[in-house]
Amino acid sequence: MSIGSGKVLGIDIGRRDLKIVQVNGAPKSPSLAAWAIVAKEKRSFEGDGWRPDLFEDIALSLQLNGIKGGKAYVSLPDDMVRLSYRKLPAMPPEELKSAIVWEIRKEWDLAVDEMVVDYIEMGKVVDGTSSMNAYLAVVCRKRPLEFLGRSLLDMGIKVQSLEFSTLAQISCLPASGGTNNAIGLVDLGASQTNLIVLKDGSVRFFRMIPSGGDSISDAISQATGLTWWEAEKHKRMGVPSGEGGDEQMARAFRGTLELIVDEVFQTLRFYVAERKEGPVERLMLTGGGALMPGVDGAFQDVLGLPVEVLNPFGNLPVSAGVRDSDMMVSQGGRLVTALGLALKE
Repeated sequence: MSIGSGKVLGIDIGRRDLKIVQVNGAPKSPSLAAWAIVAKEKRSFEGDGWRPDLFEDIALSLQLNGIKGGKAYVSLPDDMVRLSYRKLPAMPPEELKSAIVWEIRKEWDLAVDEMVVDYIEMGKVVDGTSSMNAYLAVVCRKRPLEFLGRSLLDMGIKVQSLEFSTLAQISCLPASGGTNNAIGLVDLGASQTNLIVLKDGSVRFFRMIPSGGDSISDAISQATGLTWWEAEKHKRMGVPSGEGGDEQMARAFRGTLELIVDEVFQTLRFYVAERKEGPVERLMLTGGGALMPGVDGAFQDVLGLPVEVLNPFGNLPVSAGVRDSDMMVSQGGRLVTALGLALKE
C-alpha cells in the first residue's frame, strides 16, 4: 500500500531502537495500519553522524509492511537534541527567537547558521516580583538533520516536521476527564527520563533527568559482573524480588530506580511551588522503561498518585491485516512516540 491522503507515518529514531507506525484515515477517523520495531546494539546517532545501517533498517521495515512512501513525522534520538528551559520577559515574536538563540549560545558554542532552534511556550512564571514567560527550547545541529531529510526523501518519504520524542507523545494522552488538575507524563527512555507536566492540554513544565533504563543496566552490570547486555535482559524482567541469590541485582536495580523516582518526586514538588497551578492529578508512564514489571508500583509508592503505563492503542481501531497485534499492544510503551507522530495531523 502506498501512503496517500489521510495516511501518515510516525518514525521514532531512538537511541538504539527504531520504531515505525502507520496510521490510515488521519486526522478524522484514524486506524492503525502497520507497525515495526527494530532493536540494535549500536546507537542511532553518535558523534556527528548516523549509524550506517539506520537507513537500511528504515527501508527494510517499510518494504516488509508494504509501505512505499509518503508523508511522515519524525522524532530524533534524545542524545542528539539539546533542551533548554528559559524564563524571559515578554517581547515581540520577531525578537523572541533571537533572544532564545542568544540564551542557547551561552551553553553551546555553535554558530547560528549551524543550528536548528525551535521552542514552545509554557505560560507565565512569577520570578521574584516580576512576571516572566517560560519557554522550552529544542536545539539540534543542522547538518545531520539535512542528511536525514535527504536520505528519507530518497525512499519517497517526505518529512513534514522533526519532533522531540516526548513532546510527540502528547497526542496519545487520554482526555483529562473534565478536571482542571495537571497530568504528569514520564518518558523512561534509554539515556534519560523526560518529565512533562500538562494542564488544559498545554505543556506547563519540562525537566530532563539524566538517568534512564541504561542507568539501571549499568548498575546491575557493575554489581553482578554480568555483561551489559546480560544485565539489560535481566532488567527487562522487572524489579527483582531479592530472593534466590539475586540480592545484589535487586539492590542495584531498586537503588537506581529509586533515584529516578525521587528526581520525579522533587521535580513535581518544584512545579507545584513555582507555578502555583494546583497539584498533579496523575502520572502516565511511557518509554521502554515503563514496560518493566513493577515500575509503576515503585512510582506510586513514593508519589502517592495514581500511576499507569500508557496504552496508546486503547481507543484506536486496528485495520485488518495488521500483524502481531497482541505483541504490538504489549510493546505500547515503546511505540507511544511513533504513534503520537502519526497522529500529528
